[in-house]
Order: sequence, then C-alpha cells, then structure tokens
Amino acid sequence: MKKISLYLCFVAGIVLLLMTRCGKNETETLDFTYGLGYFPTDTSTYIIYQVDSVLYSSFLTGGRDTTSWQVKEVKKSTFIDNEGRKAVQIWRYSRKDNNIEWQDIVPTVWYMVRDSQRAERMEGERRFVKMTFPIKEGNAWDGTAYLNTDNTELEPYDDWQFTFEDVAKPYSVDGLSFPETVTVSRTNDDENLVSKKLYKEIYAKNIGSIYKEEWVLTNTDFDLPPTWPDRAGSGYIMTAKVLEYCLQNCD
Repeated sequence: MKKISLYLCFVAGIVLLLMTRCGKNETETLDFTYGLGYFPTDTSTYIIYQVDSVLYSSFLTGGRDTTSWQVKEVKKSTFIDNEGRKAVQIWRYSRKDNNIEWQDIVPTVWYMVRDSQRAERMEGERRFVKMTFPIKEGNAWDGTAYLNTDNTELEPYDDWQFTFEDVAKPYSVDGLSFPETVTVSRTNDDENLVSKKLYKEIYAKNIGSIYKEEWVLTNTDFDLPPTWPDRAGSGYIMTAKVLEYCLQNCD
C-alpha cells in the first residue's frame, strides 16, 4: 500500500509539473503580439484616401506643380502568386473630389501578400517589403530589397531601411481616431545640401495603412533657399491620408 501511495504521489507531481508548464506556454503565447492585424488581407473591403502631391521640376512654371485627388483601394479577390503564396488583388480607382464618379486607374496591377514572416505590396512593377513579423519596436529590415535600384528610375529607392515605431499607440487623422496603430519609418531618412529623403507610413490594427508621407527631393540649383523643400529643384512630396473605410459588407 505504501508503494502504491508513493507511486500515486509521483504521478500527481508529474501531472502538476506538466500542467504548470503548459499553462506558462499558453500565457506566453497569449501575451505575444505578432502584429498580423496591422496588415489585414480580408477581401471585399476598401479604403479611400486623400492624396496630395507636389512635383518639383525646372520645366514647370514656378518650379513646382501641386495636385490633389482621391484614391479608392478595394481588396477584391485572392489568387496564387508566382511563388505559390496566397495574394490579394487590389483594384484602384481615382476621382478629383466627391462630386465626380470613380474612374479606373489604368494601367494597374497591384496586389499584397502576407505570410508569417513579412508583408509585401506589389505596386505595378515595384515590390516593397512593408512589414516584417513579429512587430516589435526598433525591428529593422530592407524595405526595397526586391527593387533593382541599378535602374535609373528606381535608384532613389536604393537601401531604404525601415523600422517600427510607436507600436500599439493611438493616432488620429482628420477626425478619425484609431486606438492601436504602428508607424513604419525609414531609419536612414537623410538630409543634406543636395538631397532630402523621408518615408513614414502609419497602419491601424485591422484596417491597414491610414497615413503615408514620402519625400524624394534633389537640389540642382544652389541659389535656391537653404531649407527643404524650398531648395528642391526636382523630385516630389506625396501624402495620403484616410478619408473613409469599410471592413465588411462593402459594395
């Protein structure tokens, strides 16, 4: 009888140890923020953006031209890309303002891919690594690793290193409030007498990108004012901010 009691105590101890370990692992898993929700891939959803851009060129009157329009991005359907991954096709439309019907943006072949390691977005022929997972403050990666920057047109994107900032922080855009967002910034944003580059994109949990700002400027005339963007002789500034979004039962 004594041996049986000792045996039962031994078994009970093992079970208790296993339960404790399993409970610990489950807690660690639940507390672990992976961040996939910041780059959602649900279809039949859309986001409308207000897009403003300033183009700088010596061929333009006054050296610059400003344009504004609205862009609607609809995640329509899924397909398998050439690497065997599930991808989401993005249909894009534009209009000058609310009083004009949406027009197809042609040509356009845009799509997005998200797996357990990274999130990518194909914008025409340009493939960007928008995020890596898990999302963690300070994590860094090469956002333009797949771009052939030997190409003169893509050279401005050479070695764009991205990082996460302000993870799970609230953010507001023109009256729209988002309780959990993350900011992706270009770690090597630089500014000197000849050029200025800047990139920032903010993502809201379960919605996606809600704000984007991108500067690619070059000075070709040192008689221009000493500060950016006034000293820009060529390049552009682009901002896109969310106006409206729909996450289910969207037309």
